Amino acid sequence: MQDKPNDDIDITGLKVWDVLAALYNSTEALGMGKMQPGSSQDMTPAEAYKLLNLDVLEEQPEGRHGAKIDYFRGRPIKVTFKQDGPRTMLQGTRLFDRDSFRPAADVIDELRQAQDS
Repeated sequence: MQDKPNDDIDITGLKVWDVLAALYNSTEALGMGKMQPGSSQDMTPAEAYKLLNLDVLEEQPEGRHGAKIDYFRGRPIKVTFKQDGPRTMLQGTRLFDRDSFRPAADVIDELRQAQDS
């Protein structure tokens, strides 16, 4: 049996809504998702903040919090945001990488560089 590759990225120090907006803007709608209203428009961090504060945040075991996002406006996001103590993790990026134009790690690196400048 093969080990599952680690496709988790530590996003501690980044705003989760900035990460979601950047991931969303790094992919495009697939198939019938192109017919979803707003699928051709980019997401602003403010829109991502509203989305994350609606009802996608759910209580996880042992006091952890997370948000799992599969598709939004027809675009494949396919990641889970997990807060575990002081660390914030982006989990399951393999599926995002498969369906987007850029690997999630590159999107996160670009966000970190922008934050540092």
